[in-house]
Amino acid sequence: MRAFLLLVALALTGCASSPAVLTAPPQVSRPMLRDTIPQSLRTCLPEPDGAKVATNRQVATYVLDLKRAGRDCRQKLRSIGALIEGEGGK
Repeated sequence: MRAFLLLVALALTGCASSPAVLTAPPQVSRPMLRDTIPQSLRTCLPEPDGAKVATNRQVATYVLDLKRAGRDCRQKLRSIGALIEGEGGK
């Protein structure tokens, strides 16, 4: 029975009147995302170097600098998100 079904399936594939023609999808015209995001939003403040932290004052300064770098990136990500969503940034 299996052999018969396989034979029928093979026979039916040859019954197509013309071969299928594949066409490329239409091109969508839209600006590239990298062209719409300002360069100022593409980089964040660097993470501070914690290798030289020894005193409590240095630890406090390191933590504040780390928080500042994180806040800078979060603000820039929000601005990029607003640009993508069409809200015009900031």
